[in-house]
Amino acid sequence: MDGIAHDDFSFSSRLTTCPACGSHALSAWSPSVGQSFSVAGFAHDICEDCGTIFTNPRPTGDSLSDFYSRVEGKDDQAIVAASLRYYTDEGRRAARVRDYLNPLLERKPGGKLLDFGCGAGWFAALARDAGYEVEGIEQMPAAVAAARKELGLEGVRVGTEADLPETPTYDVIVCNNLIEHLIDPKGFAERVAAALNPGGLWMVNYPSASAEMFKAFGPHSYYFMTPYHLTHFTRKGFDRFVRRVGLSAIDVLPQTEAFYWARGLASRLGLSDRYEAWREEAAFVQFDIALDELLTSLALKNGVALNELCFVAK
Repeated sequence: MDGIAHDDFSFSSRLTTCPACGSHALSAWSPSVGQSFSVAGFAHDICEDCGTIFTNPRPTGDSLSDFYSRVEGKDDQAIVAASLRYYTDEGRRAARVRDYLNPLLERKPGGKLLDFGCGAGWFAALARDAGYEVEGIEQMPAAVAAARKELGLEGVRVGTEADLPETPTYDVIVCNNLIEHLIDPKGFAERVAAALNPGGLWMVNYPSASAEMFKAFGPHSYYFMTPYHLTHFTRKGFDRFVRRVGLSAIDVLPQTEAFYWARGLASRLGLSDRYEAWREEAAFVQFDIALDELLTSLALKNGVALNELCFVAK
């Protein structure tokens, strides 16, 4: 990632247990590599019991806040626009309804819903349209402003995990592509458990370290974005993780989006710069999308997608 280096961060003490299952059986895994969304040189461990891969040691909270402000502050309007397109673009919206909203409707078709880390509110807007009573919490002020102005989501506000209520409040809490970012995922899950009503659902998705792309490309995989992403759960690890806070995973669904197999291969071969140039050519983009669709469909035959959607019950 241009202009940002491992030495720009300060670090906490090394973890001695797996952040997913709590096991002490850890061994060293590959360091991060420098690519579009990843900074080279971060150390990782893998849990020998559940297979979860995680950054160790962790950057401090202040370091990560500075990192996010440097990266997102440069182009927050582009980030907001990308989030809004999941609702405003007809094709993208249809895919998100299929992969995110419909599975929730099948399991909890109404109630008070909090979309935590909601971005510009694309899922909160879909849930509102489906009849849920919706609130949202997001740390990026520009995204909150867009959610309120562009999508009419008056219940979206600026906040952090400290703003989760300490008593049962919500029937559904949604966290899309969030848990992998957190320094302390267990502490966050405890807050979620406290904020859920009895019988409530936590809908959470995460990039799975069990996925075929992770097995093929390791730290070169798309979504291996250190320090954006700090914990890469396996399905086994995530199941143990939620049980540690008194919840239970009831359903795990593979998501069908394609995730840049060619990008991972190019990174492994040292061709990342050429890949970015190739992506400017329309014919290559068509090839890239077709390759993603083919390899993702083959990977799904094994039941493990790069992104997994999990429903967790209180």
